[in-house]
Amino acid sequence: MGNMSNGEMWAVVFISFYWFTGLWRITKQLPIVIRSGLLPEKDSDMKFLLFTAQCGRFSGLLTAVLITASIYDGTPIPNCFWIFIVFGSFCTIYVAGQGRKIIGGRIPTWMISQSTQYEGFGESQERLPETSNEIAKSLFQDGLEAEVAEDFGKAIGIYEEVLIIDPTHVKCLIAKGIIHCMRKELQEGEELFLQASRVCPTSAFALYLLSRVEKQLGIYSWKDHELTAQHNLDVERTKEMLDKYR
Repeated sequence: MGNMSNGEMWAVVFISFYWFTGLWRITKQLPIVIRSGLLPEKDSDMKFLLFTAQCGRFSGLLTAVLITASIYDGTPIPNCFWIFIVFGSFCTIYVAGQGRKIIGGRIPTWMISQSTQYEGFGESQERLPETSNEIAKSLFQDGLEAEVAEDFGKAIGIYEEVLIIDPTHVKCLIAKGIIHCMRKELQEGEELFLQASRVCPTSAFALYLLSRVEKQLGIYSWKDHELTAQHNLDVERTKEMLDKYR
């Protein structure tokens, strides 16, 4: 690529590899967050963001491979290859800005460190019971809107009002707990997930979140809660399957 030195070319390899790995978190987490019901889905926006992220990832990988080959065996790289670098940079900047804004801090990384596992438990959230109190239901939606707008202080305030009206609102307990965990207030998050699991002991999602935060806090019972969460998930899936054939 022109008269670039080996050092400059290795720098480009490093940047390209960062594109590939740096966008991995967003391309893995965003679909999980959407499918878990923690964000309202806007098909066109989400699909475009994911498409851009995937393009950026593979553009970075291709750039890194071709330049590494050039460094080792002198394979010529045309000057037009700068297009890939510019394209990769654009994708990275766009996705890093939009993707992280959408994901925000709503689900701390340690909660979904095993993404496929979280996605399995995330489906359980859709099965959580709804509140029968219309005022609490309306307020909870206001809290979700504040959360999506990243006004987490307002969201917590609204969730507290909801829980005064209906202390058994499981979805609200979980939503408030996740925000506390995002703020590194793990003990508050643990207490809320514990309440949610007591209100709905058959829920896989509540117990899974409880096990994650207990693991972070070094509480040994996290293993028992994770096993129970897996059992509950199997029961939920079996019941759902049987209901389809009734």
